[in-house]
Amino acid sequence: MDPWKIGLFVGIGLLLLTASLWLVQHRRSTWQRFARRKRLLYRETDEGPQASGTIHGLPFILKMAGDSSDTGALGVEEVRMSVQLPCSAPEGVTINRAGRMEQVVAEVTMGEPFSTEDEQFDQQFIVETTDPEAARNYLTPARRKALLELAELPSSCHAGLEGNELFLQDREMVASLNRLSQHFRVLMRAARGLCQAQPAATVASR
Repeated sequence: MDPWKIGLFVGIGLLLLTASLWLVQHRRSTWQRFARRKRLLYRETDEGPQASGTIHGLPFILKMAGDSSDTGALGVEEVRMSVQLPCSAPEGVTINRAGRMEQVVAEVTMGEPFSTEDEQFDQQFIVETTDPEAARNYLTPARRKALLELAELPSSCHAGLEGNELFLQDREMVASLNRLSQHFRVLMRAARGLCQAQPAATVASR
């Protein structure tokens, strides 16, 4: 191989390595600033950085998604932000935000979709359940309104409710303080709405 080609490959490799190291450091700095603002504990773990704590009495965590996949030296990993609610959705019920394409795919693969007869909600979310009656009883107007807060998130962001975990997951907020803060506000508005929709006795018993 010509020396100039070798030099070019080495130069590109060094450039990618430098950029990758810069992104890691930038992410660490951004997450630390976010943690300080929200009074969270920031720490480095074997699974990556985490910022965790309690917000308005609810356990909160920001971390790298467990199913995140790196696409190379500059691969962008998925970030997961979640809060634990005092009361969970019925067993076997999962609620995921989805665009029209995901709705179409779900109809093809899952058959007739679950419907709440709330057109605005049904256009934004896919509800999977083994007990439609329990799902309908849970998805009261107040809870649907709270979950619709998640519809404000960018289309790149996946979000939903699994058990008692309200979550959002995004590839584009790894090192953006503004994006982290915006997503946090949306998540907490939805969480507060869901908590207010719980019967007082249920919330108090947890």
